[in-house]
Order: sequence, then structure tokens, then C-alpha cells
Amino acid sequence: MFEIANQLNLGSALLNDPDEIINLAKMNLDAGRSAKLNSAFPTALDYLARGISLMEGQPNAWATHYSLSLAMYTEATEAAYLSGQFDQMEGWFAQILDRAQNTLDKVKPYEIRILALKAQNRFKDSIDTGLDLLDQLGEKFPRNPHKGHVFADLALTALALRGRSNADLMALPLMTSPEKSAVMRIIADITSSVYWGMPNLVPLIVFRMVRLSLRYGNHPVSCFAYGCYGVLMCGVLGAMREGYRFGQLALDLLEKLNAKEWKAQIYVTPYALIFHWNEHVRNTLRPLQQSFQIGMETGLVEFACVNTNLYCIQSFLCGRPLDRVEEETRAYSTLYRQMNQETNLNYNEVFRQAMLNLMGQSADPVTLTGACYDEVAMLSQNQDRSDKTGTFFIHFNKVLLGYYFQRYDQALIHAAQARKLLDAVLSKFEIPNLAFYEALTLLAVAEHSHGRKRWVLIAKARVNMARLKRWSRFAPQNYLHKYDLCTAELARIKGRDDAARLAYDRAIAGASHHDYLHEQALGYELAGRFYATSDRAVLAEFHLKAAYNAYREWGAKAKLRNLVETFPKVLSSSDQGTGSALVGTTLTSVVQGAALDIATVLKASTTISGEVVPQRLLTVLMRIVLENAGAQRGFLLLDAGEGLQVQALGEDGGDVVEVMQSQPLHSGISLSVPMVRFVHRTAEPVIVADAARDQRFREGPARLDAKSILCVPITNRGKCVGVLYLENNLTTGAFTRDRVDLLTLLSGQIAVSIDNAMLYQQLEQKVAERTAELEQEKQRTDDLLLNILPAETAKELKLTGHSDARHYDRVTVLFTDFEGFTDLSARLTPAELVDEIDVCFKAFDLIVEKHRVEKIKTVGDAYMAAGGVPVPNSTHAENVVNAALDMRDFMQQRSADRQGDVMGIRIGVHTGPVVAGIVGLKKFQYDLWGETVNIASRMESAGEVGQVNLSQATYELVRDKFDISLRGSFEVKGKGKISMYFANRRNLAQIVEGVDERKQA
Repeated sequence: MFEIANQLNLGSALLNDPDEIINLAKMNLDAGRSAKLNSAFPTALDYLARGISLMEGQPNAWATHYSLSLAMYTEATEAAYLSGQFDQMEGWFAQILDRAQNTLDKVKPYEIRILALKAQNRFKDSIDTGLDLLDQLGEKFPRNPHKGHVFADLALTALALRGRSNADLMALPLMTSPEKSAVMRIIADITSSVYWGMPNLVPLIVFRMVRLSLRYGNHPVSCFAYGCYGVLMCGVLGAMREGYRFGQLALDLLEKLNAKEWKAQIYVTPYALIFHWNEHVRNTLRPLQQSFQIGMETGLVEFACVNTNLYCIQSFLCGRPLDRVEEETRAYSTLYRQMNQETNLNYNEVFRQAMLNLMGQSADPVTLTGACYDEVAMLSQNQDRSDKTGTFFIHFNKVLLGYYFQRYDQALIHAAQARKLLDAVLSKFEIPNLAFYEALTLLAVAEHSHGRKRWVLIAKARVNMARLKRWSRFAPQNYLHKYDLCTAELARIKGRDDAARLAYDRAIAGASHHDYLHEQALGYELAGRFYATSDRAVLAEFHLKAAYNAYREWGAKAKLRNLVETFPKVLSSSDQGTGSALVGTTLTSVVQGAALDIATVLKASTTISGEVVPQRLLTVLMRIVLENAGAQRGFLLLDAGEGLQVQALGEDGGDVVEVMQSQPLHSGISLSVPMVRFVHRTAEPVIVADAARDQRFREGPARLDAKSILCVPITNRGKCVGVLYLENNLTTGAFTRDRVDLLTLLSGQIAVSIDNAMLYQQLEQKVAERTAELEQEKQRTDDLLLNILPAETAKELKLTGHSDARHYDRVTVLFTDFEGFTDLSARLTPAELVDEIDVCFKAFDLIVEKHRVEKIKTVGDAYMAAGGVPVPNSTHAENVVNAALDMRDFMQQRSADRQGDVMGIRIGVHTGPVVAGIVGLKKFQYDLWGETVNIASRMESAGEVGQVNLSQATYELVRDKFDISLRGSFEVKGKGKISMYFANRRNLAQIVEGVDERKQA
């Protein structure tokens, strides 16, 4: 059809017969419709503009051929909108309004204009346009709705729905009234504009759609109506389960009606606004992404873009790796820019800039100004256009960034601004995330505030925490760990350390279990900061290093720098492992005074037994012993099999403790060695009341200023395993019998705790070694899997144990085959032949990776690859043709280098639908199936050596990107005649000519 239309259009000036001219106009209409269905919007616009030109040459065409004229102008208006030619669209739209014979004939053009206005971020104009047509169709709405309108409509709708189950609603008859069907479509068209620009009107239009469905029967838009009603249940009334019911109803009715043309729009309500309140938000990502192709095919370009924008936002907020999310967001933004979808472009780019900030690609990590966004300019634009949603996104991202980078005062200001705009993001995933980060920010500011201000900040944080707690009852996967982390921070600033510790553990475990990598990292960081200020250096070091690793896995390079700058001795290479910089305050004395009582023993014993990390245990132990014995200086010595070794030294009454790493007893330590050896041998304590006069144990370098000395054995199961050596340099007779008894009682707990700590250290070392081994094995397995399967498929296989086959509406498939393989195999040894193929296929692997094309497989000397799988993209055809040209050039260069002793290559490319997935149980293989694969193979076998042979379908997608020449139509086995084209790169003159043509256009 395209070839016939092209040929007749070339000779259209020679046509004189009006009937022939009308027939050619009809052919252009059919060609335009066909091109539009294949998403070739500029091509469709060319055919339809040609058809209009033919119609305008006929006198009174609107009167004599009204149906044809209406269809031609309506289709052209839509093609102009889809191509981003808004001025041309407005001109044709005005002509339709002037000549349309009734209101129903205006409905489709009105719909197109509404979509175009939304794409240009002109929400108010879009709403006014829709409300004007609704007035003409007999459905009036208040232009300035208030709460009275909402409550009245809510009551009417709830009454109409009372007692009706989902089955009852699905059993309603189909809507037959054309006027009411038109009303449903127009309301659906303006809903997103109302959501963004006039949120007070949202409930009224939703309630109206539901009541129209109940009265006149179900329409495909009824799926959208029920979904929107579910949104109001979740986002306004807080009835999450009821909202979930209506979200499921929307999808079930959509399936029953098989209304594919509405699928992209209907997916918004359940997958973006309902399900995250009831199940893991990650469950929504794939449907949102998959609906893109459906939206493009059915002409719902706006919602194809809306859904992928929602996919990018929810991917970011659920903690997927930043580099991957940013790459996808950038690709979708490029697509929005090409299609002039300004609103979705702006919404995408503000989040992408936040990603870039976290990845360290901005001058200031909390300012949304950089490679893709300018917050100052966009704030002004959003205010001029009354774009409350766009303004919310700016403030929301600045809250998130402000908290991560400790700009708490700034984050608090933006949280207050964002909260004023919540009605512009009704029921979205950003709402609970704002509550989470605002609560954390309020608590961070409250920590350093006093009096009434502190009380007010904590009270506001508690309000957000109460919301998170309630939401976590319905979707703990998304919100429980957020609530636990806020609980931990509140307990911390209120001094309830035990409660804080437990809440941090719950928050980290929950975030890890549900794959919220960024919030797991945040949990580790906040716990590390808590332990750093509560004198638990080892725990602080562990948590901060875990935070560092989690942020690194997330890809937040700016956050890594922030952590290193804050904790340089813990995270810098020179000081890792000591944790000494984290010790803040000194441990309070467990015992107040020297009297021996059961409370003293229990407190000291509990404190000692609570430590299992050797370094930390020895530090705590020396402080307790020195404080409760009344000593200024002391040593802990343990039996190491080769004699006693000094393990710890405490001075200044426990204020200074040094862990001495098993220093030998005879290495110049200033203590009485004979006394220590005597106590170790006899397991009896020794008290020296006046060290200056006591002549016992004078041998050895004991300090001259010691007034009193106490040496106590540490026994375990009747055996002396160590010695405590204590000095008091203030007074003689400092060590009383009570204190000796206290230390004797504690010595058993000391021995057991040291034993446990050593075992724990050995176990940790073994666990660390085994973990490292497992990690190496896992990395090898992952690398092997990625060599076999695409990254997305490999991840799905690891997470779920299986990967479902999927249908892709548009994929570009490439086949190559070597010419002269048989002749070359006769001249080369088998090893040389395999080496030659290996060199070529390795080069091809690098080429397809460069152009973001997925290698599928090799069979003998044939190579297969595809673009647009497993992650769909809009440039798959262009990417594959570029890869094909690079393969051809590589083979030509190799032939020149080897003086012709090399194989030639044929390359075939075709675009169409495929099914893709994994085959096999043991030796996995990712493969494609479908007619598209067969045709691509035929394109290769019917090609010529040294040429890239394209099908008609691929040609339509890349015709403006390459120098393409028509080969003609060729008979293909089992397919009949197929049009084929040769592709080459455009030279500079062609590129300049193309630029000039676009400027003139």
C-alpha cells in the first residue's frame, strides 16, 4: 500500500478526474492510519497532509464528502499532535469545529487537543477545553469546587455502590449511549490535568464517572473510573483494603472488556496510586514499564510517558541501583523530548537530577541544578503554569537530599513547602516517603533544640510516625522499616539507648529483607552515628562500614564522600579497623563506692557479659575494674600458653585504656613481675597496703609513686587463667577486703566473658573467611550467568528461580552469516578456523555491547542479536543498524589486513513482534521466537555480501537516520515478495541537507 500511495502521489498533479483524486485521498488516509498504528507518526502526518491537500483542491469537499473530510482532518490532527506539530494541529482542529455537523463529531478532535495541551504543560487550558465540551454534552461541573460539592457527591456515590460486590459491578451491561460514552472519554482525558492543576475537582469527576457507569452500563473508561475511586479510598479516606478492591476491579474489568486501547491509562491508578499501599511497590514496576509499548501502539502517548515516568520515580524510591535507574530515566527523557511531552520530561528530569546529585555529578549535592535540571528556572515556570505537581517534586527531592547530606534546616523548610502541595500528588508513593524523611528531619533538628521548640518538633515527628505505623499495617514491605527507623531515632534523642538499639536492628533487617538498599544503608549509618556517640566503638565501626558498602552498592558516590569526611578515621584506608576516633564519652561507674552488695555485682557482671568483641570487652573490663576497685592504674594479664602476656593497660582511673596486643610480661612493663608470677602460681590475691615500706616483691620495675598495690587471680573452673594488677598512687591502704572480694566474685565472669570473646573472634574470622569465599564463588557464578543471559533476565532468575517468557511488540532482530566459510575451512586447520570465527565473534560481541544491543546466540558461523529486549527502548532499530554497519566495516577491514584471505559477511535486519525468554532446565539459553525471527533470517539469506539488508518495517523506523537505497521487492521462501533496502551511513553532505530541510520545515 505504501509503495502504491508513494507512486500515485508523485503523479498526483496529473490527475484530473475528481473521483480519482478522491480515491487517492482515501488511499493516503489508509496509509496514514497504517503508519500511525505502527508508531511511524511523521510518516503518517506526511500521508494525511497530502490527503488534505488533495481534498482542499476539490470544491465543497466538506459538503460532498463529509465523512471522508471529517476522518481525514481528525486523523491529521492526531498525527500532528503525535509528531509534536502543535501549531499545525491547532489549524486543522479549528477547521473541524467550524464544519462539524454535530457535537459527537467534535469529540475526537477535542480529545486530541486536550492531550496536546497537557503535553505542553498547559493544564488550565486543557481542563477548560474539556469542561466546555462536557457542558455541550449535558454534564456540568463547578469551575471552583469546594468541600461541600465533594461531600455531597461522595454520599451519592457511596449510596449507589452500597451492597454491590466486584462481581455485581462486572456484570453490569455495556454502555450504549454515544453521548454518555463521549462524556466518559472526555472526563478520562482531562483527569491527569485536573490531578496536576486543579486537584479539588478530582473527586467530582471520579464520582461522576462511577455513577454514569452504574446508571448507563460499563464502558472501557469505567475501568479507569473504578480505579480512580480506589485511589480516593486510599489517598483521601485511608480505606486501603477498599481501595485495593477497586484497583483489582479495574484490572479485572479491563481484562473482561479486552479494552487494549485504554490499558495504558487504566494502569496508572492501580500500579501507581493504589497497590503500593497494599503490597511491595516493586510489584508495580514491570506493568508500568510494559504498558509503554501498548500506549505507543494505541496512540495513548501521554500515558505511555506517564507510566514510564512513574516507573522511574518508583524505581528510584524503592532503592534500585542508581546507575541503572539513571540510565533508564535518561533514555525515557530523550524519548519524551522527541515527542514534545514537556510535562513528563520535566517530572522525569527533576528526579534524574536528584540521582545525579547522589552519584556525585553535581557541584552541590542538595541543589537541583546540573546537567539536566535548573531548580530556580523550573520553580518559576511551575508557578507561572500553576504546576503544583512539578513544584512538589522539587521540594520533595530537596527534602530527601537535605536529609542525606545533613542539611536539616533546609530540608525542614522544603518539607513544609511540599506538605502544602500534597493534593497535587494524591495517593502517590512520594507521600509516605515525604512523611518518612520529614519525620527523620524533625527529629534531627529536635536533637539540638530546647524547650518548647524541641517539644513541637518531636510532636510533629510523632504525627508522621503514626501515619507510617498505620500504613505499615497494610504494606509492611514498604513502610514498617521506615517506621522502625524513625522509632530508633526518637528513642536515641530521648536517651532510651536499649530501645534505640533494638529499633535500629529491626529497621535494618526490614529494609534488607524487602530490598530497600538505600534505606538499609541509611539505617546502618544512623545506627553507626548512635554507637559512635554512646562509646561503643566497635559497633559504630561495623555499622558505618556496612553503611559505606550499602551506599556504594546503591551507587551514591556523593554520599560515600560525605561519610568519609564525617568519619575519616573509621572509613579512611589508614585507620580502618581501630575505631578509636569513635569513642566519645567515658563509661559511668557501675558501682558508687566500695561496699559489696548484690546490686553492684549484678550490674558489673551484666555489663561485662554484654560485650563479645575482644577489643571492646577489654576496654570495658578495665574501666569497671579500675573504677570499682578505686585504682588509678592497672594491667590485665592472660595466660597465653607460653606464659603471661599483658592484654590491656588502664590509667587515670579508667579514663584512658590501651589494648596492648599480647605484650610479653618481661618486655619492660612497669609492674612487679615477681608479685604477678606469685599470684598466677598460687591463685591467691596479694594486697600491698604500703608499697614504699613493703619489702616483698620489690624486684622489678614497679612505679615508685604507687602507694597501694592489689594483685588478684582470674580463675576459670579452678584454674588461674590470668591476673589483674592494680595500683593506687593517692593513699596507702586503699585496697580493702571488700574490694578484693568484689573482684574475686567478678573474676569468674571476667574469665567466662574473655573465653566467649575469644571464641566469638575466632568464629567471626571463620565467618568472614567463608563469606569471602562464598562472595568469590557468587561473583564467579554471576559473571558466568551474565555471559549467558541478559542482565535483567539473570537478576529475575536469581530472585525468583525462574523467568517468564514475554511478548514484545516491537524488536529489531539481526542475523549475520559468513560467505566463503566452506572454502576457508578447506584451506585452514580446524584450530585455525575456530580461531578465525572466535576473533570475529568477539569483535561482534564488543560491537553489540557498544550499541546497547543484546547478543542472543551463535549457531555455527551465524550470529544473532536483537535490540529492544529484554528492556524495551525507542532506539532499538537505529542501534541494531549501527551495529550491523560496524560488523560489516570490521569484516572489510579484516579482509584488507589479511589480504583477502577472510570470509565475507551477509547481514539481514527486520523489526516486529517476538516472544523472548529462557529455554532449557540446566543449560539456560535466552532466545527469541516468532515470525519476526524467521523474516530476519530470510533477510540475511536474501542479502548481498558486504551489505546491510533491511526490511520495510525496519526501513520505516530508520529512514531519516541513514543513507538507504531501495533494492526492490524479492521473493522470499514462505513469505512472498518483500521490499528490501540497503543501509549505509550518511555522509556529511546528507546530514547537512537533512538539517536544512528540518529548519525549512
